[in-house]
Amino acid sequence: MRIALNLKGIAPEEVVEVNLMKGQQRDAAFRAVNPMMALPALVEDDGTVLYESLAIIEYLDEVHPVPPLLPREPRGRARVRGLAQIIACDAHPLVVPRVRDYLGREFKLDEPARTAWCRHWSAQALHALEAHLSSERKPGNFVTAIWSASPTFASPAMRSARNFSRSISHRSRRCRGSPIPAAIRPSPAPTRCGSRRPGASV
Repeated sequence: MRIALNLKGIAPEEVVEVNLMKGQQRDAAFRAVNPMMALPALVEDDGTVLYESLAIIEYLDEVHPVPPLLPREPRGRARVRGLAQIIACDAHPLVVPRVRDYLGREFKLDEPARTAWCRHWSAQALHALEAHLSSERKPGNFVTAIWSASPTFASPAMRSARNFSRSISHRSRRCRGSPIPAAIRPSPAPTRCGSRRPGASV
């Protein structure tokens, strides 16, 4: 959501930081915003709460259509949604702190085992993205191709590569030579999420 707001040039009136690593998403204040205890959330002026990244991003694209985040033609829109969902729906939910905590608490997996779990799902997503994009990119331009197709989910994919897997981190390193818009660059604080309106998010 942060990237979508940046791309749209929208400055939230208020940003509320929720630190995932400290478990602040489980505090009563945030549970009142989103009982799923997942980030991000967007709170509008009238108190309406929007949640789930894809839903929020498409909402922002509809109410602030310039610049567009999705192609105009239906096939292109479906393709970009598919690329985004590989990360947002298939891979990312399996490596978030609540999943890692559960693996440790209920299945007694130590940190190396949990990291191996995260590495597996992060690698699956990046390999799938590269396969889908391989017919449309020049050799060595993997990162730029993803950003062109689905910029709001490229940065999280690269962050997962850096955080969980040395074996696939070369994909992340490729971005160093690519022209990356500032709005898409990873935030220095990965647990920062929220605002209050486009607007707000929490």
